[in-house]
Amino acid sequence: EGRLIIIDKFRDYRDSYREMLPNYNSNNQFLLRNGFNQLKNDMGFTQIRFYCFKNETGRVFHIMTNKNTTRADVVKYFTESDTMPRACGSFTRLPDDNSSLAQKL
Repeated sequence: EGRLIIIDKFRDYRDSYREMLPNYNSNNQFLLRNGFNQLKNDMGFTQIRFYCFKNETGRVFHIMTNKNTTRADVVKYFTESDTMPRACGSFTRLPDDNSSLAQKL
């Protein structure tokens, strides 16, 4: 099984979540689609949660996919498909979210 690892000056892109685990504290790692698919196959998740804190603004972006059919399309997009899912109605803002982006969901 071939693994794709792309490292540039600022980011570390990986095809395997297992290779990321030793450096889980790093904010410069990005899991590619094959890695998400590997994680889904190993864990069997059906929802995705996104969390990001920006020190500069003090804002938190924190959303989760809903438990509906559009959720399945979002999970599929991140794990195996190139087809962009319909986002409207796919996510719920979580209580600590104070981002301007999530207000548009």
